[in-house]
Amino acid sequence: MARALFPSLADFLFPRYCAGCGRRLAVTEHLVCPECVFKIARFNDKNSIFDRLYRWDVRTPMLHVGAFASYHRRETAAHLVHALKFYNKPEIGRWMGQWAATSMQPEGFFDGVDCFVPIPLSRTRRRERGYNQAELIAQGLSAVTSIPVDTSLIYRKHDNTAQTHVNLTDRAANVQDVFAICPDAQAEGRSVMLVDDVITTGATMSNAIKLLSGIDGIRLSVFSWAAVP
Repeated sequence: MARALFPSLADFLFPRYCAGCGRRLAVTEHLVCPECVFKIARFNDKNSIFDRLYRWDVRTPMLHVGAFASYHRRETAAHLVHALKFYNKPEIGRWMGQWAATSMQPEGFFDGVDCFVPIPLSRTRRRERGYNQAELIAQGLSAVTSIPVDTSLIYRKHDNTAQTHVNLTDRAANVQDVFAICPDAQAEGRSVMLVDDVITTGATMSNAIKLLSGIDGIRLSVFSWAAVP
């Protein structure tokens, strides 16, 4: 009986709140309430992601391209991304990756992938935030699929203005040549899935694809936890 009381007492003294809606979580609930989980709308228009990459002159054949959630402002998927990026909730990132992988793995979306490569942050931005949100999402994907995360393949050479603060016309220039391949990278002949939190115009992802497409025998895939319809 005493053992059963401890979780309730801890929850009373240190209440937890849903990252999606802010409602207080029940003892049996974890990070996101069931109502918010139910409200996460799936993104099912992968052709629109191809179109965005093509707009930035990406012609590389890819094994898998897709996103898990449809990103609408003021809706659950956007609230979760904001909680992860701006409110110091790294545990949300791993949960997001696990939830996406649980839903998409039975569809075969991760078949043939050798590693997850998160889109990197600059050292300055990572130090300010405390983590790379794309890396946490990739860790969540890995926990479900057992596909390893590789952060030793590419890095961000310098800071650039956050894409959310740049107009659509200038986004490609803002991320041009911002990535580089790590000196000791081992990518020849591997099947690499690039991972990011949100795809809007596709400019950031396109630059990473262009960089990696020059590696001999590499096969590329794209996963974003959310995408703007």
